[in-house]
Amino acid sequence: MSRIDSGTGHDAMQVMPLYFKIFMVLEREIRTGHYPGDAPMPSEDTLAGRFDVSRVTVRHAMSLLAERNLVARQRGRGTFATPPVSARADPGSFDGLNQNIAEFEADTSVSLIETGNDVLPRWAGAEAGEAGAMRITRVRRDAIGPISYSACYLTAAAAAHIDTDELGNRTVIGVLEAAGLRAAQIEQRLTAVAAPPEIAPHLDVAVGGPLTLMRRIMRDADDAAFEYLETYYRPDRYEYSVNLTRDSGASGPPRWTPKGG
Repeated sequence: MSRIDSGTGHDAMQVMPLYFKIFMVLEREIRTGHYPGDAPMPSEDTLAGRFDVSRVTVRHAMSLLAERNLVARQRGRGTFATPPVSARADPGSFDGLNQNIAEFEADTSVSLIETGNDVLPRWAGAEAGEAGAMRITRVRRDAIGPISYSACYLTAAAAAHIDTDELGNRTVIGVLEAAGLRAAQIEQRLTAVAAPPEIAPHLDVAVGGPLTLMRRIMRDADDAAFEYLETYYRPDRYEYSVNLTRDSGASGPPRWTPKGG
C-alpha cells in the first residue's frame, strides 16, 4: 500500500493537502509512462485503497490531473492517462536554456517588485553575506495568473549589462546571453518548500502552501559565478523537465548530454 503520510510537521510534504500529494504521485507516474494509453487507469476505489484515503480525496486529485490535460475520462470506459509529448530541446542550446528563455519571454509577462543593492544570499556559498550584488525581484505570470517569484542577484560585472528601466519582459539571463556573457557551467537545485508569508501573496497561494524552489548559479568560462537566481514556482502551474541521453562515444565513465533532435 502506498499510503500518503498526513502527519504533523513543518516540511512542505506535511503541509500539502492530501489530494495534492496524490496528484504529485500520479502526475509523476503519468509523465514517466507508468500507465499505458490503451488501458484505463485504476478506478477511484482502487486508488483510494492504495493511498488509504477517501474517494473524495482521490476525485479531487483526478480533477487536478484533468485540468492539466494529463488524464481523459471516457464515458463507459474509464479514465485514461494522456502524458504530454516531451518537447525536445534545441540541440544547439545549453540543456534547452535558450529555448526556455524564448518561450518565457514570448508566453509570459513580468512585474518588477523591487531592485537595489544587496549582498549575496546565504545559499550562494563562500561569498554569501559579503560580496555586493544587484538584486532584482520580479513576479512572472501567464494568461491564467502568477507562476513564479524570483530574486536574481548579479555580480558587478553582470549588473553592468542590465538596465532595469529597460529590462521589461525579458529574462535576465536572456539579456546577459545577448550581451555576450554566456554560461559555461550551471549549478541548479530544485526542492519542495512551504510558501513563505512574504512570497505567498505574490503567487496567490496560501502561506505554507506547496511551492517548488529552484536555486541556480551561473558561471562563465573562467569558472567565475555571475548570476545567483532563486525562484519560487507554483507546482500546479509550472514543471521542470530535461531530456538526457547517454553519450556512448565518450571514453571513461558514462556521462549525460542534452538530447538532440
